[in-house]
Amino acid sequence: PFGGLKETIMEERVYEMLKNARLEANFSQEEMGEVIGYNGKVVAAIENGNRTIGLKILIKWADAVGKELKIELIEKSWTK
Repeated sequence: PFGGLKETIMEERVYEMLKNARLEANFSQEEMGEVIGYNGKVVAAIENGNRTIGLKILIKWADAVGKELKIELIEKSWTK
């Protein structure tokens, strides 16, 4: 079911990756906000998992920090 522990862990990993990529690119939250069309407070909320974002914003974020967005569907490593 959606919204379980596995989904929460995956979301936290994504938010952490976004924040780390921003920091590695030496962007402030305000600067990243300008690039993706929001303000610094929204960037902080995204990185803290308090605001969800769509694929278009993920692509803009990746482009801003000089990275490509890669999404894969892979076989589960666990059983039901």
